[in-house]
Amino acid sequence: NNQVAWNIAMKYDAQPDSYDPFYIDSIYYLKTADGGDTWSGGTIPMGPGPYASNICPVNDNLAWVCGIDSNYASYVLRTNDGGTTWTRQLEDGFTGASSYVDFVHFWDEQNGIAMGDPAASDTDPNPFFEIYRTSDGGQNWNRVSSNNIPAPLPFEFGGGGEYFVTGDHV
Repeated sequence: NNQVAWNIAMKYDAQPDSYDPFYIDSIYYLKTADGGDTWSGGTIPMGPGPYASNICPVNDNLAWVCGIDSNYASYVLRTNDGGTTWTRQLEDGFTGASSYVDFVHFWDEQNGIAMGDPAASDTDPNPFFEIYRTSDGGQNWNRVSSNNIPAPLPFEFGGGGEYFVTGDHV
């Protein structure tokens, strides 16, 4: 539906006694289902000091959002009810200290991908980009094998929310 659009916003507050003068204390979503004539919104529950990488809507009720909190815990969250409630998904992914989720993207209600920085796995001690795929709406995620991903260059990492999709290519 070309009348539906979602956006994320971050509320910054001054953080006393910190090297960073600003601190994100809340993540909000905004959405329209009528081409921008009316908007609604609410908060997204994403831990302390959250940062949202991106939001990926499928329609006016179904969307995924990803990001991290100040403890570098990664979040992939799904809403089925237009943002009223959010359910955490992919809790077994992005658990290494060196990696966190950079983006989540869904092509439809079932098929999606989430990517993070290079990290080792149970089967490969050499860090490679964490890429997870789902074909059941995010209920189950499988990490793409290092055999199917080019090795990262020295100091190569992903960027939060920085990705492009053309058809089924990311």
